[in-house]
Amino acid sequence: MNLIIKLPPKAERDDIVKAWVSGVKQGDNFAEFRSLLQGMVDTGYNHNGIACLFLHESTTKLIRHQLSKEVNSEHLEIALALPIGFN
Repeated sequence: MNLIIKLPPKAERDDIVKAWVSGVKQGDNFAEFRSLLQGMVDTGYNHNGIACLFLHESTTKLIRHQLSKEVNSEHLEIALALPIGFN
């Protein structure tokens, strides 16, 4: 069986990266990130496509790069050594 997954466009990926990094910087509950994901689902993207885009190697590299530029913490290296995931 083939499963067709509609991936969001690159602009959406950039918004995801910004929202995730903002959530880490602010130490909040990722409200902006969750709202963005819900908006994407509401406009027709399925959960699998969003998860594939978010967990794709290129996206996680962008997130790690942005975090290393914007967050000044001695714990950042430890945090970036762990896989990025979301529930």
